[in-house]
Amino acid sequence: WDSPYRITKAYPKMFSYMLNLFTASNIYPTLYISCLKKFIENDDILFPSHYLEEPGLTLMPKEI
Repeated sequence: WDSPYRITKAYPKMFSYMLNLFTASNIYPTLYISCLKKFIENDDILFPSHYLEEPGLTLMPKEI
C-alpha cells in the first residue's frame, strides 16, 4: 500500500473515488472502492514500536 491520500471527489454510482495524488504520479487518480484501504492512524499507546521517528540532523566532520 502507498501513503494515505485525501479523497477529493466521490462517485457513489460508480463505486469509485478521486484521490489527491502527487502530480508526478503515474497512477490514474480515480480508483474503485475495492482498490482502496481505510487509513487507520497508529495508536502509540498500544503499539509504541510502530512509531517512526524522523531522522535527526547529521553532522559531517569538516575537511582539513
